[in-house]
Order: sequence, then C-alpha cells, then structure tokens
Amino acid sequence: MTIVNKKQNKGCFPKGHRPWNYGMHWSAGGDSHKTRFKKGHIPKQYKSIGSIRNAKDGYMYIKVSDEGPRYNRWIPYQKYIWQKHYQKELPEGMIILFLDGNKKNFDIKNLAAVTRAESMYINHMGLHFDNTALSKTGMLIARVMMKVKEKRK
Repeated sequence: MTIVNKKQNKGCFPKGHRPWNYGMHWSAGGDSHKTRFKKGHIPKQYKSIGSIRNAKDGYMYIKVSDEGPRYNRWIPYQKYIWQKHYQKELPEGMIILFLDGNKKNFDIKNLAAVTRAESMYINHMGLHFDNTALSKTGMLIARVMMKVKEKRK
C-alpha cells in the first residue's frame, strides 16, 4: 500500500499549460465531404404541409408548417377541424375533447372545446362517457362544480 502525496498529482495539467493543438483549426479529413448533407436536400421521409400522421397515443396530427421547431409544425387534427369550422384560434388553456371517446370520429358535433380545469374535473369525477349526450351533461356538471368551488373561496 502506497501513500500518495496530494501535491504530486500527475493527472492534472499545471497552471498556464498550453496543449499541443492550441490555435489549430479542426477540419474533417478523408472523404467526409462526400457524405455530408447538401444544401436544399429534402430527406426521403419528408412530409408535406397538410399531411396527416397517426401517433402512438392514438391521436392524429396534421402538418401545418415547415418552419420553426418540430413541435410547432404538427397540431392535433381535432384542433385543426375545430379551428377550421369556427374560423378562429383555439383560446389559450383550452383543449378539444371527443364527446363519444372515439379518437377517430372528427365530426364537429363530436368535438367540444373545454378548459384544462374542466377536463381535470371531467376525468377525475369520471364524467366522460361513450354517449355524446351524457358527455355534454358531464361537461355541464364539471362547470357547475368549478363555480361552486369558486364561490366557496
């Protein structure tokens, strides 16, 4: 067993040390330039604006833009249908619910815009049903429960 003197640590560079490659600029060598992406190249899996895709969670998404970050290029298809029908943007803090619970039924009568708070009450209290009329009633019950809670404060 050896005792290491902390002042003789050979694993650290001394203060003011300059590495051997100081000031050099890196450049890729060999044939790497042949395999780089060319300017204006469109990948094979590119989807055009208006393309619809199925996600793993069962929802469908539509591509609305090629600009900006990837998460802003695709929006839920039910949101697109709702905005197209009502000719306005979905207000901040609201989501679209499928009244019959079927994520593939995009009939405007089956879509309802609710706040995230209302959605929380609907899910927590089990007020979402396979029947459209019962789901609408569940939405109204959630709104009443929210108003009651506001009045108690």
